[in-house]
Amino acid sequence: MARDKAERSVSLPATLVRSLLFTFFAVGMLPSCSRTDEQRLQDMEKMSRFVYILLERGELRPGNEGFADTTFYDEDGQPCISWRLGGIGLRSDPVPSLKKHWQSPQNKIFDEPTTTFVIGPRSTDSGSIYTNVFGLVGPGTALTEFAAKNNPDLAKLPDDAIVLLESQGEKVHWIEPGDIDLARLEEFKTGAGIGDLKPSYPEGYLVAFADESVWYIRKDVPRSIVSKFFTVEGAQTHDRRKELGPYVLDELNPELPWK
Repeated sequence: MARDKAERSVSLPATLVRSLLFTFFAVGMLPSCSRTDEQRLQDMEKMSRFVYILLERGELRPGNEGFADTTFYDEDGQPCISWRLGGIGLRSDPVPSLKKHWQSPQNKIFDEPTTTFVIGPRSTDSGSIYTNVFGLVGPGTALTEFAAKNNPDLAKLPDDAIVLLESQGEKVHWIEPGDIDLARLEEFKTGAGIGDLKPSYPEGYLVAFADESVWYIRKDVPRSIVSKFFTVEGAQTHDRRKELGPYVLDELNPELPWK
């Protein structure tokens, strides 16, 4: 199914965005054994907002200088900042330096192991600096195809394409460039689960799609089925509801009131 949403333009006061950065987007997940349904629903809502940032907020549009796929690059073409900071922090106060390394003095304020600064989900203690949310990138994926177009046509980006995945234990700092490459997942063609990713919840994975919906799918989902939605081409030729639907434990409608 294709996206039919109109372009959106969002302009938020710096103080509001800072509040979003420090509170609204900070997931604050607990270890798997003590997570609740309420926490999971909060995490699903935040993943939906992350898709909105990547696909529909103007700062991350293809063609913006220094941005490709999910990463900001410096003048030498080296990766320096993740979308997790760039997408949210561009209208914050202070503003991150997207041309500087994520460990640079200019970005030091965002490099603290505190609950408020962590973009989750996360699975370690309350002072974790690591993220569990990753873009799915690589040839044919929604994010890579989207970034490759100078004038992206959202109507041609299939709703059923997977955009974000969550995996615990990756040890990636929340502002550090680092996402899940398709080639990594394609090494696992049989069996159950999503490649070698480790779900944050005992029953399954949180997966966000191009239409901003988020599904909580069983950890025993066949790899041969979920992999159909890793790419734009696969999402265009397969039916998420029919094929992946039987493995869904819960889902979040993308029509959220904050838009």
